[in-house]
Amino acid sequence: MFKKILKAILSLSIFIMAVPIVNTSATSEMSETDIIDAELEKAIISGDGTGDNPYVVDYDKAPHFKAYMDTINDKVMYALQGGNQDGIQPFGIYDGILIGTKHTGQTRGGYWKYGSGAPTSAVNGNIWMKSVTYTSISDTKLVYNLLKEDYKWSRIEEIASSIASKPYDEVYSLIVSSGIAGSTATALLRGLGKISSVFTAVTILQFINKYFVLSRYSSAVNNGDGMIHAVYNTSYQGQWYSHEGEDTWTTANTAYEPATVYGKGTYKSY
Repeated sequence: MFKKILKAILSLSIFIMAVPIVNTSATSEMSETDIIDAELEKAIISGDGTGDNPYVVDYDKAPHFKAYMDTINDKVMYALQGGNQDGIQPFGIYDGILIGTKHTGQTRGGYWKYGSGAPTSAVNGNIWMKSVTYTSISDTKLVYNLLKEDYKWSRIEEIASSIASKPYDEVYSLIVSSGIAGSTATALLRGLGKISSVFTAVTILQFINKYFVLSRYSSAVNNGDGMIHAVYNTSYQGQWYSHEGEDTWTTANTAYEPATVYGKGTYKSY
């Protein structure tokens, strides 16, 4: 859930203190920027830092950079929070961002994709939203039931590479042939952006391997919420870094686009 500035700063301070430093004399003379730059030399997996091809980082190898980026994102989101246009208070990590154009009656969910108006990378911590999927309440329940059945979700993980790379029709048939109901397969593929083609194969694989958290889905179902999956870039030293995330859709069945400061795009219903 959303963290306040003070908590984020405190967490950052504690985290940095806890990071093991092998060569104290050497690192004591390094600035935080130098430490981060050294981490990134080893932690960048792919990309060239441009908006079309942002850096993808292994954050396990870049703890200082992760803490830095988390803190910046928290500050931005906290500064821009204020609820949506109906005055509902923000609770999720995207509630300070998804406050743009409103779409009601989205009982089947929908998706948003960036089109133009990217923010500048010259300012550290700018957020550029690239794509968002809004999983409906009913689809969230179907995915939740899938996650509860370990052997079925294990099958999804086994075929994750195929789900990410193959065309939608092939993927749908592959999932159904694994003993998973067609309605559940559709619900999952909507959330993964496979139907709408808003996420890359790399991102889809990241979502399957790192997200779809059972406890989060359980909370969403209990509260009558949907789910949100999003991909965004964050700026640092004039370059872009790719991120993805999962959160509850607390305003279902009303979808809010990202505010235009994060980029202008197009929303479509499923």
